[in-house]
Amino acid sequence: MFQQPTAGSNFKAKDHVGHLLLIYVRELRTGIVTQYGPSDAISADVVVLTDQNGPRVEPGVLFFQKPLIGSLRNEVGKDPVLARLGQGVAKPGQDPPYILNPFDQNDADWATQWLTSVGGNPFQTAPALQQPAAPVPQVPQAPVAPLPQAAPAAFPVPAGVGAGVPAPVAAPIPQAPGVPQAPPQWATPQAAPAPIPTAPMANSPEAAAAAAALGMQVPPPAPAVH
Repeated sequence: MFQQPTAGSNFKAKDHVGHLLLIYVRELRTGIVTQYGPSDAISADVVVLTDQNGPRVEPGVLFFQKPLIGSLRNEVGKDPVLARLGQGVAKPGQDPPYILNPFDQNDADWATQWLTSVGGNPFQTAPALQQPAAPVPQVPQAPVAPLPQAAPAAFPVPAGVGAGVPAPVAAPIPQAPGVPQAPPQWATPQAAPAPIPTAPMANSPEAAAAAAALGMQVPPPAPAVH
């Protein structure tokens, strides 16, 4: 994401003498062009903890005063410096220099309470919240149809194989209506018995009586030959 440009800080040391400052030292800049010529400066983000309207954030402050540069140049990128801005003893013909005076326990308690209320470093850009990865759409799986199982082949079983298993009996072939059913193959017609030749019997009364008892026709007696 992008941020809008901010106006340069109008922080002036002379307006903050005696105030409790929380200083985040960013870098030492050299050769800055000023109306008095090239100069070095400490770039820092500052919180004025004792402002009359409550703690005030001042990003991008430049400290050009040599005593302040000497106090802060070794704190670049480290923990913030807590100090009260004061003034030292002036040399003849010069303004008193601005210096950083040590903090006391009350100052430390107040700074800690404020940092806790804002959740830490007020100048640190909160990292972008990591968006959860989009769930990978699950591709529906087509149901796998079971392969058709071939029916077991029917093998003819010879008659007599397997104990106690009778041989299959062929079903009778249905007869068309009005057609007499054919006799079974084993029912072959029996030949009529050949007639028993009748032997000529003697023409005697005994023979005639025997033939009559058997139901046989008795031929008429032959004429006697004289």
